[in-house]
Amino acid sequence: MDFVSCFRVICFLFQVNHIFAQCPDNWFGANCKHLCYCADSCNAAFDCSICNLVTFGYECQYFPLSYDAKTDITNNNITLTLSDGDNSTCISLTGEKIVIDFEDNVSVTWLRFETSKPDDLQYGFKITFQDDKSQSVNLSGNETLIVVDNTIDVHFQLNSTLIQYIILEGKVVQEMCTLVISMGQFASFMKTAYYSLPDMNITRTPNQELLDGYTYSNPITDGGKLWEIDLESSYIVQKVYIFFRHAVFSRAVIEVFDNDGVLIYTWRIESQHTNPLIFSSSVTTPVQYINVITEDARNASLTTIIEKFMAYGECPEGTWGVQCRENCSSECPDVCRFDDGLCNKYCLGYSDPPKCETECQTGWFGVNCKSQCNDRCWSCNSRTGVCDQGCLGYSDPPNCTIECETGLWGVNCTSQCSDRCFNTTCNSRTGKCVQGCLGYSDALNCTNECDTGTWGVNCSNQCSNRCFNQSCDSITGKCNQGCSGYSDTPDCTIECDTGLWGRNCASNCTNCFNSKCNSRSGLCDQGCLGYSDPPSCTTECGSGYWGLNCTYQSCDGKSESQSLSREATIAIAVSLSLFGLIVVVVVFVVLKNKGIACFGTTALVVPQN
Repeated sequence: MDFVSCFRVICFLFQVNHIFAQCPDNWFGANCKHLCYCADSCNAAFDCSICNLVTFGYECQYFPLSYDAKTDITNNNITLTLSDGDNSTCISLTGEKIVIDFEDNVSVTWLRFETSKPDDLQYGFKITFQDDKSQSVNLSGNETLIVVDNTIDVHFQLNSTLIQYIILEGKVVQEMCTLVISMGQFASFMKTAYYSLPDMNITRTPNQELLDGYTYSNPITDGGKLWEIDLESSYIVQKVYIFFRHAVFSRAVIEVFDNDGVLIYTWRIESQHTNPLIFSSSVTTPVQYINVITEDARNASLTTIIEKFMAYGECPEGTWGVQCRENCSSECPDVCRFDDGLCNKYCLGYSDPPKCETECQTGWFGVNCKSQCNDRCWSCNSRTGVCDQGCLGYSDPPNCTIECETGLWGVNCTSQCSDRCFNTTCNSRTGKCVQGCLGYSDALNCTNECDTGTWGVNCSNQCSNRCFNQSCDSITGKCNQGCSGYSDTPDCTIECDTGLWGRNCASNCTNCFNSKCNSRSGLCDQGCLGYSDPPSCTTECGSGYWGLNCTYQSCDGKSESQSLSREATIAIAVSLSLFGLIVVVVVFVVLKNKGIACFGTTALVVPQN
C-alpha cells in the first residue's frame, strides 16, 4: 500500500473514531442510531462482552422469540435452562425430542443453539415445523448449518404458512445449553416516519418519536390518515407491532414496498380491538417502506394516532450486520451468518464448505465428509453415517449387528456363497472362500480349476490310481472317466472278474496263462500261454516249443501253436497228456505182470514171485 492510500485510511479511521466518540452513552455506530443491549453499558465502539437477556448475537442486535420448551416423552419443561443465556447450564437427555411451542403463529427463518458436543451432528439432526393444528409445514429448501466453535446456526426458509411448533431431534440437541430463535433485528428502531392527510393535500409530517423504542413520549394530537415508515435498509420483515392511541377502526391496511418503491403486497387486518395490533409475515421479499392506513366499516380511511411502531426483520441472503448494510464475503457471497458475516466452515454430508454442494463420496459421511462409514454398511447416510442403504455382511439394516448365516453374504445377506467354497462357507462381506476352494487351486477367488489328477480343497488331494488316466472329479474325487481295473464306475471298489481288465473291465486278458492278467495293465503277470515274453506275451513260441512261456517241446519238433489255435492246442495237450498217462499205466501193469518193466530204450527184467 502506498503512502497516499495509507494516509486516506488513517484519515477515515480518525473520522470514524471522532464520530463514535460523539455518541452518548449506550449508543454506538457511525450515526449513533444503534442502542447497546449489553448486560452492562457499552461505549461508542460497542465494547460489550455479554448481551442482556432480551437480545443476542453480534453487537446484541437480534431479538429472540419467546417460547415454551418441553421434552416429548417425560414432558419435562426445559425452557428456563435453554433461555437463561448461560452456556454452563445444559440439558442432558437420552432419546427424547424437544418440542418448542410459540403459543401463537409466527414466522421464523433461523435459530441458534449452543452445545457442548457440536460433532454429535453426525449422529443425526432433524427439525420439523407444525402449524397451530399440529400439521406439518414443509420447508421450501433444506436447512443450512453454520457452525462456529460450539455455536450452531440453523437457517431455513418456510413457505407462506406460519408456524406454532418446532420439533428438534438428534443427539446434538439432547445436549443443548442455550437456544434462541430469531425474531430479527429491531428494523424500525430510530429510522424515519411520517404521517399525513393525503386526501386534504397536507404536507407529510415527520414523527421520529414513533420509532424510538418502547417509550411513549409522542406529543402528536392531530394524527393522520396515512402513516409512512422508511426502514432505510432492506429487511425481510417478520413481525410488526402497532400501538394506536385509540384503536377504533374496522380494519388496518398494511402496504409493503421494496427499496425501489414497488408495492410487494398488501395486508388487511380486521381489528379485534386489541392494542397493540400484532401481525407476523412469512413473505421473504426484502422490504424497505411500510404504509399504515385505517378504515371504517365503509372502507373509508380514518384519522388515527400511532404512538409506537416496531418492526423486526432479518437481513436478506447475502447481507449481514446492523441494518444489513454489509455484504457477505466472496468466499460465501450467498449465505453467511446474519449477525457477523462469518462463512460456514462446517458441512454435514458435504465436503466443500462454505457452499456445501459436493456430496460425500460413497463410504464417507459426516462433518466435511471426514468420517468413514462403518465397514458393516453397504453405503451409509452421508449426514448421519447410518446404514440406511443396507448392511454388508449383516442382515438387519440399519443397525447391522446380526451377521449372515453360514452360506450367505453380501448386502443384507441376500447372496449365497459359491459352491466352489469349501463347506459352502465364505466371507460374509466379500464372498471370498476363506476356508479354501473345492475343486479349485486359488484359495479365496476359486477361478483356477484343479490340474488333472488332483481334487478337493485347494486341489490338495491326488486322484486314486483306480481312476482311468488317474482322472477324477475335481470336487468329489470320483472317477469321472471310468475305473482302471475296477468295474463299478465312478466308485471303483469292485475288481475285474478273472480274464477281464482295463477301463471298467471292458477288455479281455490275451495270451495269458489261465486267462489271468493284471486288471489295470492287462499284463500277464502269471505268465504267457504260447508266448515266450511274459508279461507282455507278444512273442510267439519258437518252432517245437509250446505251453506256459514256451517251456514245453513237441515230439515232432514243431510248435503246436504253429498249426493249432490256442484253444485246440490246449484241448489236444490235455487229451494227449491223459492218453499218454493211461498208456503208461496199462503198459506198466502188463509188463509188471510179465515181470518186465521198460524205461526208455533199456529193458528191465523184473523177477517173478
